[in-house]
Amino acid sequence: MAVFLPIAWQLLELRTAAHEEPNRPATELFARLQIALMQRHKDVKLKADPTARDAMLAVARLGGHIKNNGEPGWIVLGRGMEKLMNLEAGARLALEMAGHL
Repeated sequence: MAVFLPIAWQLLELRTAAHEEPNRPATELFARLQIALMQRHKDVKLKADPTARDAMLAVARLGGHIKNNGEPGWIVLGRGMEKLMNLEAGARLALEMAGHL
C-alpha cells in the first residue's frame, strides 16, 4: 500500500486539476522528464506548453483511452501512469548509462 498511495494521490491531483483548473501548467504536476517523454511518445505527442487537462488526456492515451469514449476513468489513468513510470525508469537508466545523470 505504501508503494501505491503516492501514485493514487498523484492521479487524484491530476484528475482534480484537469477538471477544476484545466489550464494549470502540467509542469506543476509532472517532472520535466515525464513531460518530455509524453511529448516524444509516438502515440501521445503532448504539445509544447501542456496544461493539466492535456497531461491527463496524454496519460489516458498511454493507458489505452479512446477519446470517443468520454472522460477517462481510473483504470485507464492507472494503466497510463504505470506505463509513464516505466518509460521514465527506462529513460533514467539510459541517461545514467550515458553519463548524463
